[in-house]
Amino acid sequence: MLTLTDEGLARNFEPAENVRRSSEEQVLVYLQASIVDSNILQVAADREIEHATGKNVQGLTRQLMSDFDANVVVHEGVHLPVHDVKSYFEANKALLDFDNYRSLLMERPVHTKSKNEAPAHFMPSAEVHRSLFGTGGTFAGSVSDSVVFRTVEVAEDAKVRHSVILQGGKIGAGADLSYVIMDKDAVIEPGVVLHGTPEMPIIVGKEAVVRAAKKQVTV
Repeated sequence: MLTLTDEGLARNFEPAENVRRSSEEQVLVYLQASIVDSNILQVAADREIEHATGKNVQGLTRQLMSDFDANVVVHEGVHLPVHDVKSYFEANKALLDFDNYRSLLMERPVHTKSKNEAPAHFMPSAEVHRSLFGTGGTFAGSVSDSVVFRTVEVAEDAKVRHSVILQGGKIGAGADLSYVIMDKDAVIEPGVVLHGTPEMPIIVGKEAVVRAAKKQVTV
């Protein structure tokens, strides 16, 4: 059986060469990512299970880094950790900064499953400002400071500000959205008003339908 002291395994954790040290202007932050030999990780996991320590994978890798005096590789690009709704919202909005967009998607392109479809269609009534749009959508209303995924529809007189609209979202005429996260294929019917805050965006669930409150009529 392999052990954590086997010389062949330990070599996988030799310190990286030419590592840049932090200066007064730089602070090293752990990005919750490690490169670990699978054999070492398996041995460590078996050991932790045997002793029932309750460590998760991140705890194991941190311990291994200490055991083998592992070193770091400095990542100088954009860092957008996502661990809750607020950080997810902020990470998406950060893509509206061109330097962040270029660093993440142009200098080191991320290749995902191809979706070949028509470009986004902007009607004469559309007003757009500082937003990122996916393909296949149709826009007749106004969109500003927002990240809009593919095949989204924004009807005439609708307003979308500071929001993240995922794939297939439909926003009806006269709707007014601010600081909203819409999951896939959600529908906002005409006249709906949803105003969240930067600290607490409103979340519309996947395939949810949000209707405007019915007005009471007195006879």
